[in-house]
Amino acid sequence: MPGMIFLCVAVLLVLLAVLMCAVACNGNDDAEEYQPQQSAGDANESDDEGTGDVENGEKSELKQFDSVIFEDATVVYDGKAHTIEPQGLPFGTSVKYSPSKCVDVGEYRIAATLKLAGYESRTVFATLHILPAVVNVSFRSRTFVWDGKPHSIYINGDLPDDAAVEYEGNECVDVGDHTVVAHVYLNKNYLPVGDLTATLTIAELVYVVSFEHWDGSVEERFVPMGRTLSEEDIPANMGREGYLEMIWDPDDLEKLKHIDSDMTVHEISGEAKSYRVILDPSGGIVPVDEIYDRYFLKLEHNKILFYYTAEDDIALLAPEHCLGLPFVGWYDEEGRRITHLPDEAGLRNMVLTAHWKGEAELDTASAAARAEDILEADLKRAALGACFAAPRLKRKAASLSK
Repeated sequence: MPGMIFLCVAVLLVLLAVLMCAVACNGNDDAEEYQPQQSAGDANESDDEGTGDVENGEKSELKQFDSVIFEDATVVYDGKAHTIEPQGLPFGTSVKYSPSKCVDVGEYRIAATLKLAGYESRTVFATLHILPAVVNVSFRSRTFVWDGKPHSIYINGDLPDDAAVEYEGNECVDVGDHTVVAHVYLNKNYLPVGDLTATLTIAELVYVVSFEHWDGSVEERFVPMGRTLSEEDIPANMGREGYLEMIWDPDDLEKLKHIDSDMTVHEISGEAKSYRVILDPSGGIVPVDEIYDRYFLKLEHNKILFYYTAEDDIALLAPEHCLGLPFVGWYDEEGRRITHLPDEAGLRNMVLTAHWKGEAELDTASAAARAEDILEADLKRAALGACFAAPRLKRKAASLSK
C-alpha cells in the first residue's frame, strides 16, 4: 500500500516537469516581436518615433496630420504679436510655435510642432511677413495776421509715441511767405515720411473803414496798417431830399489821418434846402406872430409867405375867419389836407388855402376886406419883427431862386 502511494506521487512530479518545460519553450519564441504598449502621454511626447497600440500581440500604425494647411501670411505692423495658425487640425491637437511671438517688421520662419495621441508628431513650416505701417499725417500751410508775435505751424495726425519731429523755419514774425520744413523721424516699423514742407504766411494787418450813409447803407474800405486813405478812396456822398448836400462828418474824416483800428465814418446832412409856402386864409386871418419864429412876408389879400426845411416840424395853426366861420383845414393845390410841414407828400413849394364851413354863401370880397383891416392891426403889433424879417426873407428867397 505504501508502495502504491509513492508511485503515484512520482508520476505526478514527472508530468509537472514536462508541462513546465513546454511552457518555457513557448515563451522564448514570442519575446522577439513584442513591444510594450505606450501610454497616451508617451505618444504626445514622441517626435516621429511612435509605436502605436498593441492589439492581440501586434502593434498598430500611427495616423498622420495629412489635412493640415500651414501657409505663408502677411500682416501690417500694429504693435501686437502675430503668428500663423495651422488649419484643418484634428480636435485636441497641441501646437508649439517657434518663434512664439512676432511683433516688429520683418520676415519670420515659423515652425509649428503638432502633437496628438494616436498621431505621428509633425513639424510644419511657413513664413510670416510683417510689413511697416503707414503714418497718416499732414502738414498744411496757414496764414496769420501780423500782430508782432512769432507764429509757427505744426504737423497734424497720429504720430507714434517714439516719433521725433524737427521744424526748420518756424517762429516767423515779419510779413510775407515763409517756408517751413518738418523733418520726421520714425522707427523701422513705419514707412518713412521724409521731409514735409508747408508755407507760413504773415499777412498785413488790415483795418476796415466803414462809410455809413444816411440811409444806413455802408461802403467799406480796407486799409493796411501804417497807411491812410486818399481822397479818391473816399466814397461819394448820397443825395437826400431836402438837403443841398450831404457830407462826411469832419470829425470822422480827421481820424482817417491816423488809422490804427477799425472805424466808421458817418454821413451827415449839410445845408438844408428851403421850400416856399404861401398861406391863403381866404377871408380869414393868419396868426403871423405864432408861425414859430419863421420869417414871413405879408402878401396881398392877407396871404402869408414863409419857408420850411426837412429838419422842421411845423404844426399849421388854424386861422380865424373875420365873420366867425368854422375852420375846416388847410388844403394844397391838389386838394390834400395839410396839418404839418413837412407832410407825407414830400418836400415841395406849395400854396395852402384855408377852407371854411359855409363859405360858399358868403360875400367873399367883403370878408376879405374886413380880414385885411384886422390883419393890419395885428401886423402893427408885430411891426418890429416883421420889418427886420422881411428883408432877410427876400434875400433868402432871391438866393434860392438862382
